[in-house]
Order: sequence, then C-alpha cells, then structure tokens
Amino acid sequence: MSASVRFDHRQCHMSVHAVLLDEVASLSAFHRYEDDQRYPSNRAGIASAYGSPGATRDAFGRTITAGTNLMCDGETALEGHTLLLEPRQWRDDMAGVKTRTLGLADFMKRNKYLLLFDQTLEDLIFRTAGLAADSWPSVSRVLGRWKSNSRIYNPGKAYRDAVSCAVNVLAWRRVITTAKGYLGLAPAATEAGHKIFIILGCDSPIVLQNRGNHYRVVGECYVQGFMNGEIDEIVRKGHLTVTAIDLA
Repeated sequence: MSASVRFDHRQCHMSVHAVLLDEVASLSAFHRYEDDQRYPSNRAGIASAYGSPGATRDAFGRTITAGTNLMCDGETALEGHTLLLEPRQWRDDMAGVKTRTLGLADFMKRNKYLLLFDQTLEDLIFRTAGLAADSWPSVSRVLGRWKSNSRIYNPGKAYRDAVSCAVNVLAWRRVITTAKGYLGLAPAATEAGHKIFIILGCDSPIVLQNRGNHYRVVGECYVQGFMNGEIDEIVRKGHLTVTAIDLA
C-alpha cells in the first residue's frame, strides 16, 4: 500500500489514505493522581481478541512494555514481559527503580477496577486460579529475595529492567481496550469513542477524534497485534479497506 497526501490550503485540511482499525473502549487513568475522576473509564461486554485468559495476560505484559524485546539473562528462558505478570511489584515499590508515583503499584492503586474485557486489572494480576500452568510460569529464580513488606530489594537485573521499561512506557499514557477486543496504549488526551487509524506511510497507529467533516490528531498509539505490518494482509484479504480522510 502506497501513501499519498493532498493539502487543501483553503480549509487547512490534509487529506491522507488510511485504514480504520478500531475504536477506543476502556481507558485507564494516566497517573495515580489524575484529577479527572472519569478514569478509569470502562466499557463492558467486549471479548478479548487474544482468546484464552493466559493469552490475554501475555498480551497485557507485552502491551505495557510496548512490545519491547526484553530477554531475561542467565538460566531462565522467560521473556522479560512475563516477569511483569508477577503480582509483587503491583503491590510494592522496587529498590533501584525511580518511579516518582508512576510505578506499577501506583498504577494499580488508581486503576485496579479498570475493565480488561471480562475481568478487572486487579483480577488479571492477582487472580491466577483457573489459568493453565504454562500461563503462570515460575519466576522465583529471577525475582531475587524480599526483605520488606513494602519494598522489593535485590530483584535481579532482568526483573529490574522489565519494571523500569514498563514504568517508562506507562508514564502519562493510558492503557486501553478497543471495541474489537485488543489491548493498547494511547496518549493522555485520548477519550472513549476516539478512532484508531493506520495512516499509510506512518509507522504507528494514530488516535483520531472525529470532528464531523474532518479528524483531529490526538497522537500515536500502540495496539498489541498490529505493530508489525499485519494490517497489509488484512487489507489484502478485504477485511478492512483503505479510505481517504481529512485531518485538521
């Protein structure tokens, strides 16, 4: 698919070709102390596109690292995002990781009732009953040892790197679910009902606000499952179509 752009200087519009991928449904607060009490904002009745509870948990771990390839070193073969599904760091701060109220425990305190399809964030992290054994791997060898009930000490480099990555990725962004059942990250200005487009020529999906005869750009976003060119095959098969839209 080739990109093309046309400018309308009279209306100050830019016409581009894009694919309407999805719509924003549920959104987290972007900070523990965000003033807007609408967040977390939930939309019920959406099934996970990832299938099983274990696959959804894995997709969540990948989402909060924005797909960063974090590989644990040493004897374990676990990928780094898997460490983020271990509950401890969602309760306690970690020594050696500067969070400034942007840590995972802070995120949980504000967003524990964020609806991620058929369960809350709190359930996804802390409730493990019923999951297949391979969806809850043992990470004891890389977690280090605990010395406090309120802080994680000596966590190990792989664990610390994974948490640091997630803290940086989540800072000032919202975790979202979409109407079609995907997980993602979006700018703080994103609201429910905003559209997610893939604009031809752009590296990342874009959140747009419909303003009637044109769209306003909210910002780039991350959608787990659509960051590596998957949209080309979907369009080729006719499941989605390329249309012209105006940005202003």
